[in-house]
Amino acid sequence: MPVRYEPISRAEWRADLEALAALPNSVVNADMAKHISTLGHALSLRKGQNAPDLLAVERLIDRPPVSLQQFIRGHAAHFKSGSADPHASGVVAPRKSP
Repeated sequence: MPVRYEPISRAEWRADLEALAALPNSVVNADMAKHISTLGHALSLRKGQNAPDLLAVERLIDRPPVSLQQFIRGHAAHFKSGSADPHASGVVAPRKSP
């Protein structure tokens, strides 16, 4: 089944995410719902702009960046448990030594 894009308002998306956060065993919590909707809105305003420069991102964060999909898959257990350790799964590598 193809995925269909249907634009919704920032408020609708945030309400949907907050409803998801309220479900038992949800991988989304209220803070994530706020963050995701705010970030999504900011990205929606970038129409026609280029993707981020991944080499610049790597220099900025001092490690190779990971995709959102890699991050979510690598941290699913932490989202469910509420753990906040981003390095426990090994998906996010520690910063390089100076």
